[in-house]
Amino acid sequence: MMYSVTLRVEPESLIEAASSLRATLSFVGDWNRSKTGLTATAPAAGHAVMADSIEQFCNEWGYGFGNIADELEEIAQALETAATAYLDTEQAIANASGGGG
Repeated sequence: MMYSVTLRVEPESLIEAASSLRATLSFVGDWNRSKTGLTATAPAAGHAVMADSIEQFCNEWGYGFGNIADELEEIAQALETAATAYLDTEQAIANASGGGG
C-alpha cells in the first residue's frame, strides 16, 4: 500500500522560530552578566564553603547554559537555512513555469 503525504512548510514561520530561539539566547547573556557579579561577591558570603558553593553553582550553570546556547544557535541556523532553501525552490519553480518575478 502506498501512502501519500502532503507537507506544507511556511518559510516565514521557520524564520520566526529562529528569531524566537535567538531571543532566548539573550537570557544566556543576562545570566553570564549576573554570574560575574555573583561570583565576585561570593567571598563576602561569610564562609569559605558557601563561597565555593556559589562559585561552583555559577560555573556549572554557566557551562550548561553555554551548551544550550550553542545548540539553540545551531537550530536557529538550520531553520534559516531550510527557510532559504524553500524560498529559493519556490522561486525557481515560479521562474521555470513562467510566473517568476
